[in-house]
Amino acid sequence: MIKDLKVEIIKHKITIVLLVVFLFIGVIIGAFSVRLKNNISSIFEPKAEHLNGYEGALTNPLLDCENYANTGIVKLNPLKKEIEAIRKEAINEDKVSEMSIYYRNLRNGTWVGINLEAKFAPASLLKVPVMIAYLKKAETDPSVLQKRIAITDDSEMFEMTQEIKPTVYARPGETYTVDELINLMIANSDNIAKYGLTQELEESSLDEVFIDLGLMLPEFSPEDDFMTVNEYATFFRILYNATYLNRAMSEKALEYLVKSEFDNGIRLGVPSNIVIANKFGERSFEDDQTGKLVHQLHDCGVVYFPESPYILCIMTRGDSYDSMSAAIGDISKQIYKYTAQSLSSEQ
Repeated sequence: MIKDLKVEIIKHKITIVLLVVFLFIGVIIGAFSVRLKNNISSIFEPKAEHLNGYEGALTNPLLDCENYANTGIVKLNPLKKEIEAIRKEAINEDKVSEMSIYYRNLRNGTWVGINLEAKFAPASLLKVPVMIAYLKKAETDPSVLQKRIAITDDSEMFEMTQEIKPTVYARPGETYTVDELINLMIANSDNIAKYGLTQELEESSLDEVFIDLGLMLPEFSPEDDFMTVNEYATFFRILYNATYLNRAMSEKALEYLVKSEFDNGIRLGVPSNIVIANKFGERSFEDDQTGKLVHQLHDCGVVYFPESPYILCIMTRGDSYDSMSAAIGDISKQIYKYTAQSLSSEQ
């Protein structure tokens, strides 16, 4: 009798242990299921988390950017059709012979790209990575920006021609701080200022910017046309999100860009009261096969539309700077209009 009672007690204890084990397993499976469901949902629902409380006016550090898949693409299909129609019209009317467009909504990460495979000569757009290389050095040694550089009478410098000439530029024989030269190089797109800066910059420092961002080094390309529009947009993404330079230096970079005097591109489609941080590039060369002079005009930047800033990069190839400028303006105007309408419909 006592023996049977002991057996029953042992069975009861085993049952309790098994119940506890199964309960624990159930909790683990439940938690895993919820996590899996959330992960699957995140693939289809655009979501971006920005760092709140940062006082910088031009940057918005991005903590996490998840996959902007189907939802964002479907939402932007109407915009893609609209700007593709404008692009085709510009080609048919000989405003441009080729055009590539990259748009990215910085509020939610959705984006649209057209003719992303085409490669162009970035030309003056490459002044931005020179700026970034100096600001990267300034993160650990702020005195770099106050270093003085003498602009020498160098024959190579005077061979640099610009179709779109700066209104203010560095003068041979004068001495400038790095900060002053960066401002001239970015705000006024001054080639002489860039020359002075690159003469004092270690080549490895500039190469490091391209390598860190996964971009081809310019000197490694056998062709002048080596960069796509979305590749170039990388520079503006890392500046706005402060993911390469620290926040202070990212802010400083965008402050230089806000001063750009070029207003014959993206600015043509954006009201004057809206802040734009942009850089343009222009290139002219003779086609080896036709002997015809070919031009390229590009404009890329951050448009600070209230509550919905966006990156817009447009690269063009054609016969006339005026025509290419007008085509860029038409695309910019349509994207600005779309952004305003989208934000209005959400409110």
